[in-house]
Amino acid sequence: QRLFLAALTALPVYLLLRVWFLRSNSVPRNRLRECLLCVFTLFLCGLLALALHPSASFEPEWPPYRVAVERISSWQGINLIPFQTIVQYFHGSISIRFIINILANVFMFSPVGFFLPLFWKRWQPCFRIIAVGLLGSTTIEVLQLFIGRTVDIDDVILNTLGVLVGYCCCSLLQRTLPRSARLSLP
Repeated sequence: QRLFLAALTALPVYLLLRVWFLRSNSVPRNRLRECLLCVFTLFLCGLLALALHPSASFEPEWPPYRVAVERISSWQGINLIPFQTIVQYFHGSISIRFIINILANVFMFSPVGFFLPLFWKRWQPCFRIIAVGLLGSTTIEVLQLFIGRTVDIDDVILNTLGVLVGYCCCSLLQRTLPRSARLSLP
């Protein structure tokens, strides 16, 4: 429901801004590219709505940084040891929690790695996509300090891996279907 509301709110804003942009700039128009760009924008809005939704037990305080400072000083809900959470999931039997945490964190960010190099040539070098995944995921994790959500370095690792998976899928698509390169702008 939260994702649907984010998309419903973002759609008219996106369409108005995109129509204005296309009319004021001499950008080549491609219907498939425009539809996919709209879907990607809605996905990003949904991703942010999902990742930045406060935890159920969160009670906002003023000033907002107070929550983050208290959590950092007590290490409450913070894991900065790489692979600690991932290893914990492998010690037990594979459960629904494993599937949600591991696979969702990987595949939640894979559209970023897929669509950025598909739409813009400047994002086609692999190191740029990895940097986007790393910086984007780290930013979300830091912001989660302020809203009572857990902060885990393993999420950053899995999200960055997801961006890389998306990038590999995009590279495979562009090699298999060279016409897909027409969707890219400089």
